[in-house]
Amino acid sequence: MKTYQTKYKDRHDKSKVCSEWYLTFNDRTGKRRRLKAYTNKNESSKLGLEIQTVMNNNGRLGTDADKKWFTDLMPRIQNKLIEWNIVDRRSTTDHLATPLLDHLKVFLETRKARACKEHYITRTESSILRVMNGCGFKMFSDIDGTAVETFLARGRSEDGYGQGTYNVHLRAFKTFTKWLFDERGLPDSLIRIKLIKQTEKRKKRRPLNADEKSRLLSATRNGKHRGRMSAEARYMVYHIALECGLRYSEIKVLRVLSFNFNVSPCTVRVEAENAKGKETDDLILNDKTAAEIKVFLSGKEPTDLAFDLPFGSHAVNMIRRDLEIAGVDYTDAAGRDIDFHSLRHTFITDLFLAGVPATVVQKLARHKDLATTMLYSHVTQIDKWAAIKKLRDLTVSCPDGTLQKTTMDNRGLRNSDNVPNMALSA
Repeated sequence: MKTYQTKYKDRHDKSKVCSEWYLTFNDRTGKRRRLKAYTNKNESSKLGLEIQTVMNNNGRLGTDADKKWFTDLMPRIQNKLIEWNIVDRRSTTDHLATPLLDHLKVFLETRKARACKEHYITRTESSILRVMNGCGFKMFSDIDGTAVETFLARGRSEDGYGQGTYNVHLRAFKTFTKWLFDERGLPDSLIRIKLIKQTEKRKKRRPLNADEKSRLLSATRNGKHRGRMSAEARYMVYHIALECGLRYSEIKVLRVLSFNFNVSPCTVRVEAENAKGKETDDLILNDKTAAEIKVFLSGKEPTDLAFDLPFGSHAVNMIRRDLEIAGVDYTDAAGRDIDFHSLRHTFITDLFLAGVPATVVQKLARHKDLATTMLYSHVTQIDKWAAIKKLRDLTVSCPDGTLQKTTMDNRGLRNSDNVPNMALSA
């Protein structure tokens, strides 16, 4: 067993010594191994002696002290010792007696240590718990691949979730069992279960046109109090979504203090923890819209929620009912729906049709990738035809062969009918 430090050259070509100490030794099969230990030489040497002791015991962790030593090791060292068969995997199976919920807590902590995003950790935990509770898994010995497949298949048929949701739950639970295999030395009982090949298409949405927007806002404002939302509150929510492109989840957590009416132009702040992109943004409000919101929020405390939006299916039914009252079809002939997220599609599409540069639209939509923004732009045949009509008519020519102006001037703007056409140079 040899303990040493390696050298390297920095960007200035100066020779330096690594802070970590390394161990080199022959494993139980005689193969030479190199293990990164600790920054302290004494601790690294002690680790080498303990590894040698385990190899002399044929990889068995015979005493409680041996098991505690192995449990306290850094995960990367544990993984290497198991991978190289220096520690017999069967010696670590005390984890079998640990409840799955305790394993799950440690697993989620490792996700946080890897700086995984909070929404990913929350979604992963939710999926794992859904499978564990649905299958009745309490201990590792309860885990059964067939039970997982049956539970998820039943969820598709009874709960109605699609292939994507099936794969999200299965992927999360497989990641958890793989972690149990890698970090806890427990067998991976789900390795044979495969993800579904996703053939279902994503939900098709369409934006609202100008007439539909007007009818929705007017019908909502003049409507009735329904559920937990007044007509005025629903009108404000739709208005903000159409003019700022805010998502439902972002509007739901807005508080009175999120709105700043003391600056010009007025803004609404989306905090990083509530934004999909995990960045804080101050979105500009239309002056008239800001004035209406200010009146609506008057009388509320700064920390109060601005809008008491419903949860789950009630949120879907809210806009669906308002669209019905406004006489706007929820689904068109092409099978495209209008849901709350369609208001964001409308916001982005309107910006493009207004001639706003794509990079500016991307910033207003708060997308990290312009390609994502382009997916939200919906151009209809009417929009295409309106664009073509703005071009010069190149089919009209003068007797001398030069082209005539038709309805455009040199700036590409339409002329009035009583302005004579002028020849263009050939």
